[in-house]
Amino acid sequence: MVDGVPMKIATTSTQTPSLAEPAIRRVVEDLRRRLEGLRPLPVTAGPRLRTGIREIDEKLLGGGIPSGSLVEWLAERPGSGAEETALRLATAACRDGGAVVIVDHAGTFYPPAAFRWGLPPARTILVRPASQRDAVWAVHQCLADESVAVVLAAFPRLDDVAPRRFQLAVEKGGGLGLILRPAAAKAGPCWAAVRLLVEPLPWPRRGDTLSEARRLRIHLLAARGMIPGRSVEILVHEPTYPLSGDRRLAERFNADAAPSPLRTKVRG
Repeated sequence: MVDGVPMKIATTSTQTPSLAEPAIRRVVEDLRRRLEGLRPLPVTAGPRLRTGIREIDEKLLGGGIPSGSLVEWLAERPGSGAEETALRLATAACRDGGAVVIVDHAGTFYPPAAFRWGLPPARTILVRPASQRDAVWAVHQCLADESVAVVLAAFPRLDDVAPRRFQLAVEKGGGLGLILRPAAAKAGPCWAAVRLLVEPLPWPRRGDTLSEARRLRIHLLAARGMIPGRSVEILVHEPTYPLSGDRRLAERFNADAAPSPLRTKVRG
């Protein structure tokens, strides 16, 4: 009672849930999922696979990629350089044997170009599923197979469950999984052992003399046991990286010495 006027004190019952609690839980869950992509994961023991690109192996990955790992290559659009660097790593992964499985749901994979990068034709298997659901299933099954050295696939969209299943499957199979995804995927959680963003740079620049090369910037977005945020610039040569000067000159010589195609005039 205040000044003779009775006052009623409102109390909140512990039995009545607040209307804000569901919204708070959603925010906390969203933050937890985002933090999964930023928290360093435990370092995987065992041999490490070197990509053959010194800047990536030494400056970004501390010696290479552990076997039994899933690697995500992110790019703004197709043709940005992620495909070439992923093929380079696929070639290194199958050097000691094992099958190479290409899961090509979009039907855009061109085998002759991939073979120029060093993929063994006799051990390369091309799978073209009818749907993305079948493509996810094929990638999961092949990653878990111990006879498969590397699986390469591109997905314009993936839910949060599929990459987690891919990582568990490749840990079982012991090979390497290479998944090409759009750059927008970096906003989601990362279950892969390594996530890289590939950015093409203007070429040539002042001082550059190799007109047949392309310059790329590789960003480390996530990696087990490593702090993300570093980036390196690399040169990607056609058809391999690195390409010695002698071999480059030999290829130019062979191209110049090749006979011109026979042309026959057809009279109409």
